[in-house]
Amino acid sequence: MSKRRDGVGVGVVNGCLYALGGNDSSASNPNFSRFDCVERYDPKTDTWTMVAPMSVPRSEVGVCVLGDRLMAVGGYDGQQCLTLVEAYDPHLNEWEPVAPLKTGRAGLCVAVVKNLTQ
Repeated sequence: MSKRRDGVGVGVVNGCLYALGGNDSSASNPNFSRFDCVERYDPKTDTWTMVAPMSVPRSEVGVCVLGDRLMAVGGYDGQQCLTLVEAYDPHLNEWEPVAPLKTGRAGLCVAVVKNLTQ
């Protein structure tokens, strides 16, 4: 990767690994920066590429795949836990906001459960 990252979110879509956000130092250092950038690793070409950034720099973002989109859920922007949820379309290389969380969350695990019946 081009950036060293702590508190990074990761997910896999279409056979590529994505590294979302994070920060450039340990949480014990009060002067570290958070990232909005996203990098994609393609194992077929063994290369990392920067893709469209998220709308807000954040670390500890939850990540999952829903359909063919990568979901970035919550995170921490240095001031607060976020309610922000964004969806990344790898075909268009674009992020779009989706319905926010009711309560800000960071460091969360996110999973998609298919075919639930009630």
